[in-house]
Parts: sequence; structure tokens; C-alpha cells
Amino acid sequence: VPRPITPDDFPEIEKHMKTLIKANEPFIQEGWAFDQAREWFGARDQKFKLELIDGLSNQDTDSAGEGISNDGVSVYHSGNFTDLCKGPHVEKTRECRHFKLLRVSGAYWRADQNREQLQRIYGTAWSTKDELRNYLRMLEEAEKRDHRRLGKQLDLFQTHPESAGAIFWLPKGTIVYNKLAEKARKLYQNEGYHEVRTPLIYDKSLWETSGHWEHFRDDMFTFPNEVGDPSSGLKPMNCPAHMLIFKSKRHSYRDLPYRLHDQGVLHRNEVTGALSGLTRVRQFCQDDAHNFVMSEQIEEEHNRIIGLIRRIYKA
Repeated sequence: VPRPITPDDFPEIEKHMKTLIKANEPFIQEGWAFDQAREWFGARDQKFKLELIDGLSNQDTDSAGEGISNDGVSVYHSGNFTDLCKGPHVEKTRECRHFKLLRVSGAYWRADQNREQLQRIYGTAWSTKDELRNYLRMLEEAEKRDHRRLGKQLDLFQTHPESAGAIFWLPKGTIVYNKLAEKARKLYQNEGYHEVRTPLIYDKSLWETSGHWEHFRDDMFTFPNEVGDPSSGLKPMNCPAHMLIFKSKRHSYRDLPYRLHDQGVLHRNEVTGALSGLTRVRQFCQDDAHNFVMSEQIEEEHNRIIGLIRRIYKA
């Protein structure tokens, strides 16, 4: 499209969708060989589809959801539209007639912020008009209680682009934050947990041992050494730190279960487009706990943890 899509474009898009629905076009699935798929999508300059197809040669599991397997690709046809898709689909377009477009957002291709930025349109479809109406009503009610709106109205917290993904707790919000933290602290203490405080930055050797360096390094904030090579990182979780504490000395079976909890500050390098209020951030406090037990204590400890979780969610 020649310009970014906005919600102002939804009426025109929905009008075209209704035309396709009225035509009651079938969704027809076919299996294509890789060469056939490359030729077809290549002729139409579909570079992203070609990348998904070629990704199979590198055992790219992200391509599997697009209908790509060792046997070839799955494509669907509807009218003059053809696309990669694993399916299954409904039989005909008329089955999607109770729908509504909701919002639009930016999205990096394959969630890689170094790649092209695309747009994603969100919508919903239901079997009946009443189901659609009820869902839209629920969304309206949820919007009134959205924590981002309440945070602004009640003067609890702010966000600023100068520190994207981090929360500025205002005086009223800090009172709420501290009361919640103290409530959690007392719950843990009553369950026999020992509170600890652990560092924010660790040498990459720890992350190599835990597997984070291999599997989640792109989602971490890392720091270079004197020659510019990444050598340390901000912790994205508390687990490795608690393992270091436990293994630092011998423990008798009489010490077990040994329970640690940590209201530690964590950092994760979320892409900008994924950030959202308090629910998707780059800096946050994870009220975390780890339990060290003997094998014969697992069931009882598991039941204690589930009981604690239930009490928290019922509060």
C-alpha cells in the first residue's frame, strides 16, 4: 500500500471484506512442491513467502506454522487470492460474515527489529451476530478498566520514550507498589521462605551455563569488555543467581526444603513494538521463588506452592 493503514481505513476494508463474503468463495487447499511454490510466489515478488519456503533448508521451525514441511508447502486459494497456510480453514467465506476489525499495529518481520517493519491488522470473527456483539461489549467494558487508562487517571504511573519499557512510579503508585510488595513478603515469610537480594549484572559464563547466552542472548541487555566483545549481561530472571546461592555451601537433608524468594529487578530486551503498559516491559520486578527439595518432598512441596498461588489469586 502507498501509505500506512490507520483505523480510518477500516470501513473501506470491511466493505471489501463483505463483498468477498457475499461471493461465498470456497477455501481450497493444495500441496505444492518447493519448486512450484518458489516459481509462483517469485513471479509475484513475494519475497517474504520465498524466505519462509527457503527457511526449511535450514530447519527453520518458524516456517512450519506457515504450512511448510519436509514434503513441500500447503497453500490455500480463495477467489483470486493464494497464500501459504497450514490450515485448517472454514469451508467458505460466508462463514466469516460476523466480524469486526479492531486495531492496527506495527510489527517487525519475524519479530526481528533489524528487519522490515510491517503492519498487522487485528480483527475478530464469530459464529453468530449475538456472539460478536457480546464480545465487542466485553471489549468496551475491559477498555474502561484498562490499567493504562486507570494509571493515568489515578496518577499512579507514567511511561516515557526516553526510557521505553520502564515504568515511572508516581507517589500514589509507589504506595500501592510498596503495599503489594510487603503483602507478598509476608506471605512468603509465613511459608518459610528466606528473602534474598541478588546482583543485576553477571558474567557471560553464568549465562552460558544456564543456556541463556545460546538461546536468549538477543533478548538480553549485554555489555562489552575492553575489546568490544559481549562479556556480561543484565539478568532476565533470578534462577541462576539462586542456584549460585544454594551451591555455595553444603546442605544437610535437614535443611530441606530450602526456599528462597527474591523481589528482584529484571531486564529483558523486548522489541519496541511489543511494549505495552505494565504487561510487556523491559524492566520489571519479578516476585520470584525457588525451592530446593529431596525427591520424596516434591509432591508435598508442589501442593504447598499451588495452595499459596490460590491464596494470592483469591485475595
